[in-house]
Amino acid sequence: MMKSQFCITLLIALNMVFFNEELTAQRINFPPSIISASSTQAGDFGAENAVDDDINSYWGSASGTTHSLIIDFGGDYMVDRMKLKYINYGFSCTVLVSSNATFSVGSTITLLYCPSNGYTDVSEDVMLNSPAFRYVKILFNSSNTGTVGVHNLEFYGMWSSCRPE
Repeated sequence: MMKSQFCITLLIALNMVFFNEELTAQRINFPPSIISASSTQAGDFGAENAVDDDINSYWGSASGTTHSLIIDFGGDYMVDRMKLKYINYGFSCTVLVSSNATFSVGSTITLLYCPSNGYTDVSEDVMLNSPAFRYVKILFNSSNTGTVGVHNLEFYGMWSSCRPE
């Protein structure tokens, strides 16, 4: 068992023994400055719009076949759940997590594949069971050139005080 997984398991067990209650995942609040995008449409469509809690604003990618958002939580988190609302113009999406910003082989775990549903609004509410990680990369891919719009992105979990060595 990894050190971070052991520490979280121990924390949950101690909380249940001493307080007779389970730890529940809370929404992870983070400043918009920790999100970046591979590209942005001209106008007011910056990456920060994906996490501003305003369903009327969104991150809009520039035209292309591959787009991405990267979130740096600033520390390791145990994430239980992710909510993603985006406009799908024929793109599939892959969500990756990593303990380092390079998403190098061996430190990346693929969590989710969002199917390509044509030109529709898509809401994903996914329960995750992941080790502690700091970075999330959401990749949108299509064989056709187009744009992606992300209206809302939320993560639920808890900070991991036990960091991997």
